[in-house]
Amino acid sequence: MGDAQQTEGMNALRARVHADFALARRLARVEPQHFVSALVEAAGELDIDVTAEDVEAAVTRGRVEWLQRWLR
Repeated sequence: MGDAQQTEGMNALRARVHADFALARRLARVEPQHFVSALVEAAGELDIDVTAEDVEAAVTRGRVEWLQRWLR
């Protein structure tokens, strides 16, 4: 899957999670070691094409952005 598709899928998934309190709460309760698979499963339930690699890349990008913001 290309970068544009990864971003599109993750953006769609983020929007759905932000709009659905029950889904956000469900995902917030997932143990960290199961988060990637839970997010991929949720995406599948919503017919959003997201892979474990997409989630891992998004998490890594988020961590890098957070570090860059706070280390300046």
